[in-house]
Amino acid sequence: MRDAAEKFAATGWVRNLPDGSVEVEAQAEGKDLSAFENELITGHTMARVGSLAAQELPVREGEEEFRIVF
Repeated sequence: MRDAAEKFAATGWVRNLPDGSVEVEAQAEGKDLSAFENELITGHTMARVGSLAAQELPVREGEEEFRIVF
């Protein structure tokens, strides 16, 4: 996922949740954000995505990287 974030200049974070789902918060320019979302659904051959729920959030000024949160 970090590779996809770099590919589309997305910043934010990703974390695994106890129920096995994954939570992502990301920001990027319009088309890049859409492409990043699409990559989340179709990108990795070892991942199975059953659904994707998106919610618009306020922009986080000064965010410079995409990180994995543990």
